[in-house]
Amino acid sequence: MAIAKECIRNLLDEYLKDSQLFLVEILVKQGNSITVILDGNESMAIKDCVDVSRFIEKSLDRDIEDFELKVMSAGADTPFANERQYRKNIGKKVRLTTTEDKRYEGILTEFDGENITLEIEPKLKKGQKAGKNRAKEMATFPLSEVKEAKRVVAFS
Repeated sequence: MAIAKECIRNLLDEYLKDSQLFLVEILVKQGNSITVILDGNESMAIKDCVDVSRFIEKSLDRDIEDFELKVMSAGADTPFANERQYRKNIGKKVRLTTTEDKRYEGILTEFDGENITLEIEPKLKKGQKAGKNRAKEMATFPLSEVKEAKRVVAFS
């Protein structure tokens, strides 16, 4: 008997109800190998993952059904999987790939649940120098045409 994804989702809905943490994805593989991926409106700590793991562990009975459990945070380069991730990244640089495999990079300025708006710096033309006075372009993409979006993390 396999542990149902819905069972884990129901447990997490209860646990995360009043939390700044939110569920990104649940994976249940053969042999009851469960992976829970979480994110947070502000941040996530290792302690958050430990606390969620302990909650799930005590809510399931290994005597009835054995399982392996991993609870982790969404990585910095993990594609957005839900609306809360778009909202939390407003004001941050993201890379977006459309369903037509076109790529765009810019500052996520707006997300209304159906559309994503990026402020994109125009590409330099041959011989043109980068400057602060170049006008930025606003581009809006329907969520239905977004294949993948994820935060761009820069290390300086």
